[in-house]
Amino acid sequence: MPRPPVIEINDDFVQLVGEPTAQRLVSRVHSDGDCQTCGASLGALPVNLLAQCLTRSAEGFGPWLVTAHHVQCERPVMTRTGAVKIESSIGVTYRAVGLSLRPGQRGTGGLLARLKTETPTIETPLPILWVCPSIDLFLIDVVSPGNAIDRDLQQYLQEPGFHNMIDSLPSPRDHKGPQGTRARIDGNLLITTPPMGWSLAIEPDGPYERAIHANGGVLVLVSTSGAIHTPGLLEAALDPLITAGEVAGAWVPLAVRS
Repeated sequence: MPRPPVIEINDDFVQLVGEPTAQRLVSRVHSDGDCQTCGASLGALPVNLLAQCLTRSAEGFGPWLVTAHHVQCERPVMTRTGAVKIESSIGVTYRAVGLSLRPGQRGTGGLLARLKTETPTIETPLPILWVCPSIDLFLIDVVSPGNAIDRDLQQYLQEPGFHNMIDSLPSPRDHKGPQGTRARIDGNLLITTPPMGWSLAIEPDGPYERAIHANGGVLVLVSTSGAIHTPGLLEAALDPLITAGEVAGAWVPLAVRS
């Protein structure tokens, strides 16, 4: 049950942001996300997207907040008043999956080859924690009709310690993660400590955990692509997403147990 069965978005908002941006927003919604009205899981129920401009704008240019709601909780409307309705007690949920890069793996050869060239000492399989940072609340900036910027991705592309994977690559030689972040293995969880606070259930002493120990950390990749919701699609989409500039990456070292 990766996605709700029906996801409705306002037609006028689609026209404002453009069909590609609208489809991207729809693709990011996941059933594990929370309704931003009632706080319950979106689950298998139909979902409406509420679009609210954060500044008063007749043209609709500027920052927008787009939130996911059960159909019984909110209609798929858009507002340009600058008055934003949101339940602040409801958190933003994310989705994380674990990947391991191996030689000859379909769709990931370009990244692995670049990593091996820059850091020949890396071990394969190479562990990746792939994160879509929000699956129920999204920020975009409309700069002109049909042209919108994904602010959720841009904040990580500009975050100290993260790399735009087109220009440069994270390396296991990066002994300090973003703002001193560390990865920890606690039971069957891989936990990256604040400011990210993302976790992933893993098999205790399984291949993924062993790859983390062998490399002394994990490669964290952040993207807002809906490919993360489809098993098998993400591996094939990884290199094209990097080439399109839609991935921010950081090396997060494994914390040494005291």
